[in-house]
Amino acid sequence: MKQLGVTVSKDQHNREFRIFFTESDVRRACNALVCGDSSEACIKMMEEGRTTCELCYAVLTALRKYPVKIEARSHK
Repeated sequence: MKQLGVTVSKDQHNREFRIFFTESDVRRACNALVCGDSSEACIKMMEEGRTTCELCYAVLTALRKYPVKIEARSHK
């Protein structure tokens, strides 16, 4: 099961959390958006970790999809 990092969140201690969903769920959310015409380019950038998409995250949340993984990283 392929996973894509869809969003990045930060807490008050400056820790960063990258939130991953399954590729199939991300594709479904991405295609539901107005910008879905360029979904392949956006998904490729998410695969490479070069971008995240808050709009996809909002749609995934509205569809009640749950993350499959959350990675934490500290910045000091």
